[in-house]
Amino acid sequence: MEEVLGIKILDSEKTPLLFSWVTKLNDLALVKETIAPHEKMVAVLKVVREKALQTSAS
Repeated sequence: MEEVLGIKILDSEKTPLLFSWVTKLNDLALVKETIAPHEKMVAVLKVVREKALQTSAS
């Protein structure tokens, strides 16, 4: 999300416990097996964002 929106979603300094929890969650084997590769997710989110921006501009 950060790469697509250009803003920082999770900040390790502002929300260290949440950042730690998300990091540990992402390290679980089940999560790694389930979630799409990062590059693919970024590409899909960029397309979705672009379509949403086009729709809101109309």
